[in-house]
Amino acid sequence: MGFLILLFSTAVALYVMSIKDRWNPKNRILSGVAAIPELIGRCIELDRPIHFTTGYGGSLSASEVGPQIMAGLSVFNHVARICARMNAKLIVSVGQTDTIPILEEILREAYLEERQPLPDIEETLRFHSRNQFAWVSAVSGLMYRDRPAANIVVGPIWAESSQLVCSAAQVGALQLVGTARTSHIPFFALLSDYVLLGEEIYAAGATLGGDKETLNSLASQDIMKLFSIALIILGVILGAFGNNLVKTLLGM
Repeated sequence: MGFLILLFSTAVALYVMSIKDRWNPKNRILSGVAAIPELIGRCIELDRPIHFTTGYGGSLSASEVGPQIMAGLSVFNHVARICARMNAKLIVSVGQTDTIPILEEILREAYLEERQPLPDIEETLRFHSRNQFAWVSAVSGLMYRDRPAANIVVGPIWAESSQLVCSAAQVGALQLVGTARTSHIPFFALLSDYVLLGEEIYAAGATLGGDKETLNSLASQDIMKLFSIALIILGVILGAFGNNLVKTLLGM
């Protein structure tokens, strides 16, 4: 147990170093994140809108879904700026009432910074329902009516996952989807072009948000994971020869 405390302390020390600008790890750009301009460009070529959502429910204050929604909002910030710059029509399906003011502010800032006229807020931000399947049914109807050429979904997604991506696939939309609810990732992987797996949505949000503290915190976590993997491998090898050094270090 003392070894784990030392490991954790090392990660925290690296995190502190990152804040003081003495440690600047490089972060790999995820393929789905790099493809966002491509998705928006396709919408412009086909003269069709792009659809974005962080999911139907949950709250920013909820410990499970709040961080996922925040990651989705960071991605939306990036998407909104590209849409403003490239004059692409954007449609956002909203399920969380407490995100509406944030989405609206992000939208206003994006178009202001790109010096473009602000689109109709009510036409862009569409609140459907807080009921799970009422929400996804409304989104499905939106897909068939507006026929977006791209669909970006980043946030907490539940059992509505399959209907959500199926509807977009049926209208020929390229899709970037991601959620930290790993039980629903297989449905995304079957029908989507780009998938953010689990905690990759946090990496995507941090990368696009440009928050140095968050980026370097993620790097610290990766170092802890590498240490844990190395410890497991070492424990298996030593255990095969009857050596219990790793068990002793961990107090097992």
